[in-house]
Amino acid sequence: MSAFASVTFWVLLFFGRDELEAKTIWLLIGGWLAALVGCSLISGGPYYFMALVALVDVGLILAIFRDNVSIG
Repeated sequence: MSAFASVTFWVLLFFGRDELEAKTIWLLIGGWLAALVGCSLISGGPYYFMALVALVDVGLILAIFRDNVSIG
């Protein structure tokens, strides 16, 4: 399993701790753990897990750096 998406997730949570509420951070951590366990139980799960975490990473980037990211 590629660790890049997961490492990016944890780095974004660390750098976004001032922008995000504590409840949101705990919800994201719980979702990450649930996805890890759930995707390990199905065939092709690591690929689904990486895709899911990558999508969450994109959302975190937009939420944390919303003032500095220009789209379009």
